[in-house]
Amino acid sequence: MMRWVGGTRIVGPVLALCAGVAAGAAQTEVKVLGGAPVKTVHAAVTPDGLHFAYVEAKGGKQALVVDGVTGVESDGVGSLVLSRDGKHYACVAESGGRSRVVVDGKAGPEFAAVSGVVLSRDGAHWAYAAQVKPGKWAVVRDGVAGEEFDRVRAIRLSADGAHCAYAAFLGAAAFVVHDGKVGPEQDDSERGYPV
Repeated sequence: MMRWVGGTRIVGPVLALCAGVAAGAAQTEVKVLGGAPVKTVHAAVTPDGLHFAYVEAKGGKQALVVDGVTGVESDGVGSLVLSRDGKHYACVAESGGRSRVVVDGKAGPEFAAVSGVVLSRDGAHWAYAAQVKPGKWAVVRDGVAGEEFDRVRAIRLSADGAHCAYAAFLGAAAFVVHDGKVGPEQDDSERGYPV
């Protein structure tokens, strides 16, 4: 349900993303139809174009707006994701040098850093990487932190959220973790990097 009208990308019944903004730009202009343009930092739209969310810059703060309703307000809001049906969302809220994931308006625990937020297709399950202590990261799945590693990346959830997999690193050793079980050490030295 996306279309272009006079240089403006119309997304669903209520949101327009103005054309001419370079991909990866720090800010995009979002205009709720019938309203004034709003400077945003991040934006997300469901595949059917019926639901949208964006992070609005408000003075020195940022606020998450989902389907026109302002929610999370913090020093910084990022890693915005929407479920495919638009009924669920997750984002990272930063305040006072700490980060937490907010899922459907409910804030999780604070960590030194958070990254890689993902939702299952139906939005009922979520996962992300959290720095649980200096130099140690864990994947938090549905609010429960897993085993600690030096780094984690490439978090994936199955469509129904029943399964979770990611790459984990301890020193130079790389592993695939699937549903909390650490697999054998991986080696891909031919391409020069693990996993």
